[in-house]
Amino acid sequence: MVLCTACNPAPAPGPSLPPPSADIVLRGVTLRNFHGSAPHLVATMPRLELMRVSTELRAEQVNAHMASGVTISAKRVTGNANEGRIEGHDGVAFASPSGITGDAPSATYEKALGPRGGAHGDQGVHLEHPQFTVDARSFTADFVTERVDFDAAITRLKGNGP
Repeated sequence: MVLCTACNPAPAPGPSLPPPSADIVLRGVTLRNFHGSAPHLVATMPRLELMRVSTELRAEQVNAHMASGVTISAKRVTGNANEGRIEGHDGVAFASPSGITGDAPSATYEKALGPRGGAHGDQGVHLEHPQFTVDARSFTADFVTERVDFDAAITRLKGNGP
């Protein structure tokens, strides 16, 4: 009997399990982030899912407004609250009060990148300025200095020639 059991093929693996569902689901969410007593960011989303133990999170249709006047939107967001890491996926767009707009397939915010954190992306980025456009392979943004560095950037002037 033991020999017959040992000769039977192993059972076929079952379907993979879906990711665990969120412990906490919030609807109609507005998050406010402060640096000291000064407001730094306000983000809104129709739904936020959070795993209580791991602090992994996910949301869709996220719109964030920074105190500097910059707005950022992402179709889908994942991240980890304890690690201070948020990733925008499936299209991330931004706009500044000076009329600069841009978009990237994805972008990541990391709190560890500076006193106010920073952002980076390596799947390409397109920027529209009133006087020029920039297309680059990647970017890094420092939120303290408000400086953005581009890698392998191609800049085109608008309205001044062919």
